[in-house]
Amino acid sequence: MAWLVAGQILRPVREVRRVADDISENDLTARVPVQGNDDISALAVTFNTMLDRLEVAYRTQRAFVDDASHELRTPITVIRGHLELMEDNPKDRQRTLSLVDDELARMGRIVTDLLLLAKVDRPGFTRLQETDAASLLLDIEAKAQTLRPRGWPILEIAEGNVLLDPQRITQAVLQLATNACQYSAEESTVSLGSAFNGTGAGRTFSIWVADKGIGVTEEEAAMIFGRFHRGEAARASRSAPAPAWALPLSAALLKRIKEQPGYAARRAKVPLLG
Repeated sequence: MAWLVAGQILRPVREVRRVADDISENDLTARVPVQGNDDISALAVTFNTMLDRLEVAYRTQRAFVDDASHELRTPITVIRGHLELMEDNPKDRQRTLSLVDDELARMGRIVTDLLLLAKVDRPGFTRLQETDAASLLLDIEAKAQTLRPRGWPILEIAEGNVLLDPQRITQAVLQLATNACQYSAEESTVSLGSAFNGTGAGRTFSIWVADKGIGVTEEEAAMIFGRFHRGEAARASRSAPAPAWALPLSAALLKRIKEQPGYAARRAKVPLLG
């Protein structure tokens, strides 16, 4: 009788062991069934929570490796192809070396942005501080000049202080600006703006990038911030594609900032085709 009772008591422990044995390097989906409301059930819940964190970390790592290999493959292929076809005359050699230098610079930007994307979910990624809203937008406008050396009209500029992470906000807005430059005509206007809305406890701060780009279909609007998603019009464009992580990175940055205590929700408007 004692063995029978002991077996019933230890059965949940054996279930935890069984799940632990079933977990493999590539499969972290197994979970321990939770029954009852005793200490063994609490152990099962804790064990499942640990598996949830491990699975998220594993998927994040795999996504980063996939993203890096996907984005680095193109510049590496371009460099290899041009070096193989490089002729012996000085003019052709100089042209090829210039192209290789451009592609290496592009690879450097890719690595920097992918590392930033990988760090988004880490604790301490954002640091809120009181920031002058007008100075923030003017600083972003100055940095945007390096993306496209032309005027960046400021439609509206907020005046006052706001609690935010200026570094991460700048990174997010510049990612949006990168995408806007790529998918709008050379002579078209890409503008910036910021504003305070509401009063008192309901007061919010907005900052935006506005362009007259090619837009997306209504069906794609909900997916445009997904990793490595490009709309039909973007894929059909003859120009070099913008980084496929530009919008996902800006969304990830804003989502992480939104999670800070007291921070307002983010909002994005995507222009539709037609």
